[in-house]
Amino acid sequence: MLYVKDRLRNRGLRRFIEVGAGNGYLSRALLSIGLTGIGFDLNPEACENNRIENSAAIRSGHYTIRCEDFVTAVVSPTDLIISSMVIEHLKVPELRAYFTRCRDLVSTTGLIVTIVPASPRHWGIEDDIAGHQKRYTRDDINEIAREHQLRVVHVAGLTYPVSNLLLGLSNRLARRAESWKLAMGARERTLISGNRHVWGKTEFPDATRYFVNEVTLFPLHLLQYLTRGSRHALVLYAEMKPAN
Repeated sequence: MLYVKDRLRNRGLRRFIEVGAGNGYLSRALLSIGLTGIGFDLNPEACENNRIENSAAIRSGHYTIRCEDFVTAVVSPTDLIISSMVIEHLKVPELRAYFTRCRDLVSTTGLIVTIVPASPRHWGIEDDIAGHQKRYTRDDINEIAREHQLRVVHVAGLTYPVSNLLLGLSNRLARRAESWKLAMGARERTLISGNRHVWGKTEFPDATRYFVNEVTLFPLHLLQYLTRGSRHALVLYAEMKPAN
């Protein structure tokens, strides 16, 4: 979240749409830097968790949750459309529909931000559990931009090398807690992927917040800046703008 907040703070952005908002953590980060917005998600349980997470912003009128499909929803143009760990679930026709919708809705000076799993050679159990279609490369991002009359203004690899070092442990935790999901269809796995319950990965004891927070993680945030050009990073952050 630190990287996202650093990139999007003081950019003249006022309104956002988060697609696949899940439990609302990314929306909360955007609200914390002064934006107002809408969070879309298809999972009713995740939408309810989001309502609890961002209840103050909802009461103040700065945030709205819509449990419906962003691609077909009636919504006004906006300054920022952002998704985190979403488009890797989409098949090619769905991916085209998504970016066509983004291109139609984003303002001429606005941003489309996409955060995706990267490095195809690191495909693993978590990709299968979540119903992913692919892991992305920088070339993939450039191809999407070309196809939809967008221009890439920034791409960064995130979480390297920490996530790479912890990948084996992460896969073991996911396999132990979620391998039962492999019996489900890809769409079902996608719908519940934004509301995961994996102890030691997505869920931690309450006391953890005293040791794992923006202050204690700041050195890793600086390391992430230094290594953002790595092609071995497991996460890609990309900003795109309308080309004309």
